[in-house]
Amino acid sequence: MSIDNLQPKDVFKFECLKCGAPATTYFKHVEQKSRMFFTSKYVSEKKFLRSLRVPVCSNCDSDLKTWTNKYSTTRSSYVDVICEFVLGVGIGVVLLLIRDFFPQDLRWISILVPTLLFFLVGIGIIYKIYKSGVIRKKPNSPFRYIDFRLNKPYVRPGGKGSWIKYTDWLKKTGEIDISIVEQAQLEREKKEFELEHDINVFYCPNCGAKYNMGTDFCPNCGKDLRPLY
Repeated sequence: MSIDNLQPKDVFKFECLKCGAPATTYFKHVEQKSRMFFTSKYVSEKKFLRSLRVPVCSNCDSDLKTWTNKYSTTRSSYVDVICEFVLGVGIGVVLLLIRDFFPQDLRWISILVPTLLFFLVGIGIIYKIYKSGVIRKKPNSPFRYIDFRLNKPYVRPGGKGSWIKYTDWLKKTGEIDISIVEQAQLEREKKEFELEHDINVFYCPNCGAKYNMGTDFCPNCGKDLRPLY
């Protein structure tokens, strides 16, 4: 790879966010909030979709992807939880209001059903929150290592300790891989030498300028050379 084409992700080497070993790839965590039918049309998609690519080793990448495929990275929005509660309460209130239409000996149903409904809705919401919390605390859960606060990414290396900003963690753990820079510099010097001594060079069909093998565009006129290979 030429030194002119190096990107920060090519030069820097990071440690795995999950286990601390040298990172070999990136895991993409996509977090989407669930939306009920009657709330989805009032809220834009962007507010419910967030993603982050974090450096990990190959083993941890496989573990995180397995958890994601088995469970889900979808979060229940607070709007949905409120709507579910309001919907349950609303049905109970309606039943209380129409109790006068029940026969005298069946009016106890109009009181029992709303009471049970309130209880079941409350238990259901609590269980839903508890279950999602337990699942997300598992060692292979991305939620244990990645979080969004005010739409800013935070990470917790190793799943322990306090949360820190993702950019601060990258600055703290990232190191420049000198070997990659040196290799790219040698590659550039080699191409300059070949170009100067007419070794493995070609000539642009448009302007006649010399270029090295593998060059995508003519350095003189900018002609696209890729169809020639």
